[in-house]
Amino acid sequence: MGLRFRHPSCLTATAVTAGLIGAPQSVLAQSCSTSGVDPVTVTCSNPGGIITTTNTTNTASPNVATNDRIQSFNVDLIGNVTASTTVNGAGLNLVTTKGGGGITLTNAGSVSTNQVLNALQLNGNGGLITYSGNGSVSSNDAAGLVITNNSGGSINANTGTGTIAGRNAIALSTTGTGSINLTTGGAITGSIITAAVDGLNTVNVTGGTLQTTGFAIDASSAGTGGVTVNTTGGQISGGLFGIADASSGTAGDLNITAGTINASEIGIFASISNASSAGAVRVDVNGTIAASTEDGVSAGGFGGVTVNVGNDITAGLRGVSAASSNGPTTVNQTAGTIHSTSDGISAGSIGTGGA
Repeated sequence: MGLRFRHPSCLTATAVTAGLIGAPQSVLAQSCSTSGVDPVTVTCSNPGGIITTTNTTNTASPNVATNDRIQSFNVDLIGNVTASTTVNGAGLNLVTTKGGGGITLTNAGSVSTNQVLNALQLNGNGGLITYSGNGSVSSNDAAGLVITNNSGGSINANTGTGTIAGRNAIALSTTGTGSINLTTGGAITGSIITAAVDGLNTVNVTGGTLQTTGFAIDASSAGTGGVTVNTTGGQISGGLFGIADASSGTAGDLNITAGTINASEIGIFASISNASSAGAVRVDVNGTIAASTEDGVSAGGFGGVTVNVGNDITAGLRGVSAASSNGPTTVNQTAGTIHSTSDGISAGSIGTGGA
């Protein structure tokens, strides 16, 4: 009887297939996976279970089982943490090195770490970064959710009702014309820090609570983009400053619409520090403000400065302090009571604008 031989390539393919089929399903379930070429999809799915990562890097796709924290590719990335899946250990970090590369991640599960690492980090390279989902994010010794985008790329992040915690709960930054649009409505423990340059920096708190020992919201612009913060849906408590908005660039407005704030020092701080900027500052007080040791509202700039008070302010120093170097300074109180140990309202202009 004659012998029949298979081509070596058939033997290789058969061996690989057998290896995949023979891999324990528990091993695959306890790992993330990658698929695709461009974009690469990173999926962490173990419903009701745990995927533990290590502080190592994966650059291979497809990869049916990866427990690496860092998933780094020279392509666009799509990430998914599925419902009731817990990713712990070293957390998760998606990185694109592609010119103009972007990232889209949906978190319906939980990402956490007890190590000195950011729990969930996204590093873009000029394309749009989008984060969505009601999943939770937590780091004991570093930041919770960190998103950075270089080369003028923008960030659009909506954490839904997710619980986010860390020394800084949420930290977002862009360069160039990259804008930031953050919406959050869950229980946030730790500061929210957002920094942009020539793109608009927007923070919306639509619900939930924000508790921290530092600045609750620290939103800044270093260029012409300006800053808009709206917290009418949520409550801020415990921070040194409730809201701190700052612009050091040559243009850009600061707009704050505030809900309830309980701060140990200043309730709302809004400042344009560049004398070349004619950007306007506007603060609308819609919720009650309690500032234990300093001003309820402190607003200043070189263009127009407007503070509209529509609720109670209790302050350890001045209720409202508003000043402009060249533009008009306006304070309107339409409702509420101001209690302070110093001036209830201090409004002035040292230039041509008047008060």
